[in-house]
Amino acid sequence: MKKNKIAAIHAAIIVIAYSSPFWLDWRVVAVGVGLYWLQILIFKSCVLTIAEFNSTDVTFVGHYLQRALDRFGIQLNQRITKLFLNWGLPPILVVAAYLIQT
Repeated sequence: MKKNKIAAIHAAIIVIAYSSPFWLDWRVVAVGVGLYWLQILIFKSCVLTIAEFNSTDVTFVGHYLQRALDRFGIQLNQRITKLFLNWGLPPILVVAAYLIQT
């Protein structure tokens, strides 16, 4: 698959995932997060990220956020960004879904 198609699919999945607390039952969001974490544990990164960047050291959001911030001379710590996006943001999505829906 071409990298542009992978990037488009990846972006669509991220939009769906980040908006899921507003339209999916919180239990489904929790299962999705669990499956995401299982993928991270098995492959050390998202499989779409590996396919797009041939690396487990970067995240899709982190990569494109860094590209946007480069215009302002701002550097992200990619290690911290990856930790937050893989392990911090998913539980925030579950908690947000729960709070919105209960």
